[in-house]
Amino acid sequence: MSKKKKNMKINGYETLNFVKWAGGKGHLINQIEQYLPPKFDRYFEPFIGGGALFFYIMQKYKPQFAFISDINPNLIITYEVIRDEVEVLIKQLHIHKENHKKDFEKFGNKKTIKINELNKKAKKIKRYLEEYDEKHLNAEPQRSADAHKAQIELNQIFDKLKEIKKKKRKEDKQRYYYIQREIYNKNKTLSKVEIASYFIYLNKAGFNGMYRENRQGHLNIPKGDLKEINIDEKKLRKASKILNQNVQISCASYNEIDALTKQNDFIYFDPPYAPLKKNSFTTYHKNPFLEEEQKQLALFCKKLNIRNVKFMLSNHNTDLIHQLFSPFNIKFVSAKRIINSDAKGRGDVDEVLVINY
Repeated sequence: MSKKKKNMKINGYETLNFVKWAGGKGHLINQIEQYLPPKFDRYFEPFIGGGALFFYIMQKYKPQFAFISDINPNLIITYEVIRDEVEVLIKQLHIHKENHKKDFEKFGNKKTIKINELNKKAKKIKRYLEEYDEKHLNAEPQRSADAHKAQIELNQIFDKLKEIKKKKRKEDKQRYYYIQREIYNKNKTLSKVEIASYFIYLNKAGFNGMYRENRQGHLNIPKGDLKEINIDEKKLRKASKILNQNVQISCASYNEIDALTKQNDFIYFDPPYAPLKKNSFTTYHKNPFLEEEQKQLALFCKKLNIRNVKFMLSNHNTDLIHQLFSPFNIKFVSAKRIINSDAKGRGDVDEVLVINY
C-alpha cells in the first residue's frame, strides 16, 4: 500500500496546484513574493499552467477579482471542472486510480527495470571502449583481447535491448495508461469531466509528471513507473473553493487581457521560456513560443506599462530577455529544474523577474 502524501505548505498556505507543470513556480514563491507589488485589488495570470502562484496569492492576498487563462483548452476545462463539478471529478479519478493499480499488479515494471539496467551497463562499456580507442588506436593495429571481449558483450547487450523493447512495445498496447492516452488524444466526444479526469490522471501517471504535445496537439509522454497514483481529495476541494471566489477562467491568449486590465491591476506572466542554448528544449505545446513570440510579449508589456498596469514576468536569464525588457527592472532568482527527461538536467538555473514598478 502506498503512503499518502502529506500536502505541502508554503508560509502556512497550502500548495493547491493539482498537476505538475513545466516551469511550475511552487519552489520559487518565496523569491517571487519579495518582489510583488505592495498592493493590488485585481490579479491576472494569462499563462496559468499549474497555478502554484495563483493559489498562493488567492489564499494570502485575497484579491477582489482574479482572471486566469491559457491557450491549452483541456487545461482550462480542468480548471472549470474543478470549480463546477469537483465531486464528480474525484469519483472519476478514483476509477483511474483503481484501474492503474490493477494494471501494475498485472504487468509490473520488470521490462522497464531490465531496460534501464542494460542501458547503464552498455553506457559503461561504451565509455571504456571510447577511452581505450583514444589511448591505443594509433599505437596498436587492433584492439586487445579484453577490448574485443567488451565489444562482443556490448553487441550482445544491444541485441537483448532490441528484443526486450520489442516485447515491451507489444505489451504497452495492453497497458491502461496507453489505452487511456489514446482515448484522450483521439476521442472527440468526451465530456468535460472525462477530459479533466484524463488530464489529471495522465499527468500523474506519465513519465516524471510532464505535459508535452506533438504537432498534432496529442499528448505524447510515455508511462511513468508509479505503482499507484495519489488522489488528494482535500486539495481538489480546496482548489474548487478558491476557484469559486470571483475568479474568471478563460481559454485565451495572453493579449486578450488587454481590454480587461486597468491602472493598478497586477499581471503575472509566466510564458514558455526563451531557450538557454540554441538547441535547448522549451516546447511543450503544439504552438511553439519562439523568439518572435517573446518579442511580441515584450511589446505587449510596454503597452501595459504606458497604461500604468503593474506586471511581473518570469523568464530565463538570457541576452535576448535582457535586450527585450531593458526598460524595466530586472531581478535575479535561482530556480530548480524539476521536470527534465534527464535527471542530471534538474539542477539550479538562473532566472529573471521583470517588473515595471
